Amino acid sequence: MLAVLVPLLVLSAAIPTAAEWGHIRAEWGLAFGSARVVSAVVISSGPSLEFSRDCGAWTQINVAWAAPGGAHSGHFSVCNSDASRFAVGRVIQVMVIPGDASVIQGESQALAIAGVVIESVVGAFFLLVLGLVARWALVVCRARARSRTAPWLPGEVRDSYRLSRARGKPVQVLFDPGSAPWPAPRDPPDPECYAELMVNPRKDRMALERGDRVWLAPTGRSLVRRRRTQPYAIVRTSDRALFWAGGKPLPGGW
Repeated sequence: MLAVLVPLLVLSAAIPTAAEWGHIRAEWGLAFGSARVVSAVVISSGPSLEFSRDCGAWTQINVAWAAPGGAHSGHFSVCNSDASRFAVGRVIQVMVIPGDASVIQGESQALAIAGVVIESVVGAFFLLVLGLVARWALVVCRARARSRTAPWLPGEVRDSYRLSRARGKPVQVLFDPGSAPWPAPRDPPDPECYAELMVNPRKDRMALERGDRVWLAPTGRSLVRRRRTQPYAIVRTSDRALFWAGGKPLPGGW
């Protein structure tokens, strides 16, 4: 799932950014004052690949202007309903960035600053999500290796009644008395030490049931100390079926 999720996240951001890179660069230039105003002539128009709910289809307006290094050309998009205002041969004012074919027309610096702020917030949120996914991928990739050296604790599965919308089945694993390598809590909800886990669904749809005897091993350590979770491996003793689960770290740093 992670191998599919990470490329999808990257592509979902990379494709729109690549398609609008010229406009984004021009907008940032306008926001920070590096864009300049030139008088350009409309030379042609055609269908645009952009689309929005407000306008539906868009029209690309192609313009050209004179510059010290020679003539330059660029383009911008407008709603189809506004395309008639940009007839071929009309002279208009546009904002340009040296060396960029994308131009801005009809947008103030204040609007460009607002757009830069929104793009920055969206970009920061995307990087945060990608960082969290990458962090969890690192923990999961280490899980199988740690399962060879982690302590396997015998126990029994019990139903958990905590409410959760996460994908999986919440269970309790009650450890056999004396098997846990940490002292029992003074006032435990159950006579034995237990672990609250969210068991991931298997492809064959097998599930742990109440009363199943299992062996459980903490197979990963979180990279964050507060409010952290880690993966667990669970092997059912009756058929040796392997289940993966997530939950809070066990006492004693296991």
